[in-house]
Amino acid sequence: MSFGLEDLEDGYWIANFIFTRCPTVCNTMTPNMVNLQDAVLEEDIDVTFVSFTVDPNYDQPEVLREYASRYGVNADYWTFLTGYDDEEIQSFSEGSFRQEMRDDPEGNNIIHGVNFFLITDEHEIIRLYDGLNTPIEDVVADLQEIGL
Repeated sequence: MSFGLEDLEDGYWIANFIFTRCPTVCNTMTPNMVNLQDAVLEEDIDVTFVSFTVDPNYDQPEVLREYASRYGVNADYWTFLTGYDDEEIQSFSEGSFRQEMRDDPEGNNIIHGVNFFLITDEHEIIRLYDGLNTPIEDVVADLQEIGL
């Protein structure tokens, strides 16, 4: 099943960048996003979650499905994206989100942004949150203030 930006034109979405072999920050960010997803669903807020892998060669759809399942992701509201190459995701991360992305010269890691982004149906970033210390109540309040 394909999924693209046109699928995000009917509502607001929260995005982040992860990869399944991440030995560091993703192990905090993904549970934080799950907690945010649970809080949003509990409040009946209409928002979509999107995670872009920064390791598209390894993170094929089945790998991402297993990763999502391991963390308890509700796939009805959260999509993990792959299907592009390393240069495309680096350009997208740096150009659209102003998030650095590069290989770590010290080991088998990819340095990438740790923020969560609240994005409008017109693809405008209107809020930025710390994905490592996510203020769940603040995000929910922001979404409610917008009227979602």
